[in-house]
Amino acid sequence: MPKSIPGWLDAPWNPDQTQNPDLVGNPQAWNSLLANGERLPGLAKVHSVKHALIAFHGRASGKTPGAPTVRGREPGVASCSLTLLNNAEWAAYVEISPRLLPVVNRGKAKPGTAGAVQFYHPLLAAHGLRWCLVRDLEATSPTGSGPGIVRFTIEETQDPADVKVTQAKPKSTGLEAAPIIDIAGEAPRPPNLRDLTRKPASLAR
Repeated sequence: MPKSIPGWLDAPWNPDQTQNPDLVGNPQAWNSLLANGERLPGLAKVHSVKHALIAFHGRASGKTPGAPTVRGREPGVASCSLTLLNNAEWAAYVEISPRLLPVVNRGKAKPGTAGAVQFYHPLLAAHGLRWCLVRDLEATSPTGSGPGIVRFTIEETQDPADVKVTQAKPKSTGLEAAPIIDIAGEAPRPPNLRDLTRKPASLAR
């Protein structure tokens, strides 16, 4: 059952006019945002979720409108905000902020790439947004004793999967059964047929 929206008048009542405490609403679920299983500090709010198709429209050719060619669906985009009210929430945000924009360092030769974050909120879950990238973030400082506001946009991405890399097996070349040639020190040597008893010609004179 989805999380009931708090404040709706018909939320706590069943069709038979009996009160159902499960439908009263869950303000804690709607006012919190989980990132990788950890609750983000402050009062969290998901303002909007947007989905759109990737489509190309050809020439109308006398027909209105032109027929669209659908190529898929664009990643879902959601606008979120955190409202920080006290020093404890600010300290918690400072601690978690480096993980809110994760970047995987791939070394000096390759640029860094953003890592996916698993978010949970009733509005996100209802529209299929789970693994997302934090596309941008904007924080405004509090004025006087007012709250600090952190606004960020998340974009849907594919679920990360562990890719197992296995070493490729070499192809057969037909040389596996070739005869082995000994190295020079182990190769058989021909017999020495010289007559060592004869004196050299230079000494015979």
